[in-house]
Amino acid sequence: MSVSAFERKLVFSGISNGLRMDGRSFQSPRPITVRVNPVDPSPGSVTVCFGDCCVTAGARLELQKPTTENADQGSVDFSISMAGLSDDVDAEFSPSYRISLLIAKAGKPHTIGEELIMPAIAEVVQTVLHQDAGDVTRKIALSNDTVQRRIDAMAEDTEHTLCCMLRETEFSLELDESTLPGNESLLLAYVRFIREERFVEELLFSKELSTDTRGESIFQAVEEFFIEKGIPLQNVIAVATDGASAMPGCQRGFISYLKSVVPNVLSIHCVLHRQHLVARRLSPRLHESLRYVINAINKVKSNALNDGLFRRLCDENNEDFNRLLLHTEVRWLSKGACLSRFFDLYESVVQFFEQEDALLSENLRNRKADIAYLVDLYFKFNEMNKQLQAEDLNLIKTKSVICAFMSKLLLFKRNFGRGELSQFQSLAEVRNEGGVCEADVELYCEHLQALHDDFTRRFQDILCMVIPDWVINPLSNVDDEEISLQEELLDLQSNVELKARLSQGYQQFWLQKEVPVLYPRVWGVCRDGPGYKEAQSAASDNSMDERLENVIFHLSSAFRINSTHALKSLCVKPGVLCWHVHITILVFQYCGNLVDTCSIAANVLLHTMRIPVIDIRSAKEQSATIVDLNADPDEFLTIDMSDVPLLATVVKIGRHCLIDPTEVELSGATCSAVVGTNRQCIAAAGQICYFSKNFGNSLDFLTVVTMMNEGSVVINSIYCALMEVLSDQEKLCLEEQKLPVIEY
Repeated sequence: MSVSAFERKLVFSGISNGLRMDGRSFQSPRPITVRVNPVDPSPGSVTVCFGDCCVTAGARLELQKPTTENADQGSVDFSISMAGLSDDVDAEFSPSYRISLLIAKAGKPHTIGEELIMPAIAEVVQTVLHQDAGDVTRKIALSNDTVQRRIDAMAEDTEHTLCCMLRETEFSLELDESTLPGNESLLLAYVRFIREERFVEELLFSKELSTDTRGESIFQAVEEFFIEKGIPLQNVIAVATDGASAMPGCQRGFISYLKSVVPNVLSIHCVLHRQHLVARRLSPRLHESLRYVINAINKVKSNALNDGLFRRLCDENNEDFNRLLLHTEVRWLSKGACLSRFFDLYESVVQFFEQEDALLSENLRNRKADIAYLVDLYFKFNEMNKQLQAEDLNLIKTKSVICAFMSKLLLFKRNFGRGELSQFQSLAEVRNEGGVCEADVELYCEHLQALHDDFTRRFQDILCMVIPDWVINPLSNVDDEEISLQEELLDLQSNVELKARLSQGYQQFWLQKEVPVLYPRVWGVCRDGPGYKEAQSAASDNSMDERLENVIFHLSSAFRINSTHALKSLCVKPGVLCWHVHITILVFQYCGNLVDTCSIAANVLLHTMRIPVIDIRSAKEQSATIVDLNADPDEFLTIDMSDVPLLATVVKIGRHCLIDPTEVELSGATCSAVVGTNRQCIAAAGQICYFSKNFGNSLDFLTVVTMMNEGSVVINSIYCALMEVLSDQEKLCLEEQKLPVIEY
């Protein structure tokens, strides 16, 4: 399958402009020049080739080693020399490719070559060089189609060169699924690998997901590209995900499909996304204050007349700015910049709305302290955000940034408690004006603590990561390190040639090409992220236990407090179905396992109603027998269900199970179980008294529980209660899939 022109242009533009793995651009752009050496002097045959892999058709492009300055900036220079070719060939191809490259990097229309650049060249030749411009312009082909062909050729060859590198080296993969304004789902893939003892980060491909954004669809798109380009998936040693909630799912997400092919791949979710979710955590009052700001900005910016009047008012008040900034959830730094500009123009905004909206003006005055607090807080979030977008970011640096910011949050809280607000300059100014009271400070302290707790929960995998001392300082004592690494660490410490690079930092030290060859075990620990896999596993276990406790607590509370979720329908009534029909299937991701909501709900209800045993009335003995849940399954085979109100029917069809099936589903069942209650005891304790098996296949009570762990059917009220628990978890997209509900 050939690469479309659109995709080739994206690939080329990504490399030429230095896009990062996280989709943002480098601080320093990457200059690209090209040198072509002659191979076949036949006229009109030339190959533009980037890198040390090239397709030769008349000329070959040679990769020039980066200069020291460019190497420090993480850039690679390519240069073109037409030496050996005729002057006519040089004049025709070299300027054409160079200018086409500039057009692509600037993102301008291809017609700009003929419409602007060629007339500009002619003007310069005539007025500066005093020569006939026709002789020069005729040798430069810059038509719309020519520029397109030049860009396509360079883009295709750039992609080919990158794929050649990836076939021979291990690399990290970053995937970002984004939705364009036209509702098109775009999948972007970036790679990061080591070349010439430094990290190289490049855009790999851009694909449109034409159908859906499920984990399986994303994996198929990635797998098809890798197969087409001949890149082994086993070369992927780490993957970072961002965007669709189907990315990180460990059961049906992209990660699960990738790990089925590459079991030991290291996976991590975007730290910027997680930080952004933490920043959105606000108390009700702070959220309301932020809403006042957003409403004010929208009223000014959405109306041309208001915008003009506001600009004139700012000019009259000698403000440093005369425009407000819009806030969008997509741009990571927009909220902080938006609030800072708003607070700079605060007095003008309040004055403007005294005539336009007196109520909004009054609300803004009353919440000035909250606005000042949010301005300072989001400014600090932006500072951390910039650090998380720094060059050559790794897990060690990420942990340092996150831990430092979490420590600052607790520091701010302690200082607030002592009445010290100098670290929040805007808030301190408002306090000097008498606009901050003790209740406000207490609210801010609670919010800072809530932010710290949210950081702890969302970044548990990174915070639990233990970084060995020798990773940062290879010369540290090795007595306490793993025995399997001690010998190699001692050999490394004695290597005088390698120690010379230690002054440039630990990252440059470990990127030396001799390290993987001489010390493979030590290098394997550094390559896989020291301590991250263990921390990720521990974080998942802790998160699962904590989540289960939350679910049980909320469901139990909902059942006990009938007014909260109107769960009176769950109370068993003689002659009436206990579970009032609205049967749905609800499946959600739970730390890598598909947990059945019905199983959780049933266990919670049994626990809440305190049902320790099941009272079985044997059809033969006609006597009540108390049977423990772990009793012999054969004792469940002869239970009389006559004249017992129906509680629920569980049906097994193959490996699937259903509760309260339809007649069509029941006709295909291999076995079923009916649970009933006794009229005399339900009012007192809601005790389950009957359990019956239908059809010939074996089915005991433990099997029913196992079947409920496979599928899930639950009434609408329990679904609402569970949604309350998971509402804040769904947006995290770290361990949950979006909750699909399929109604019968």
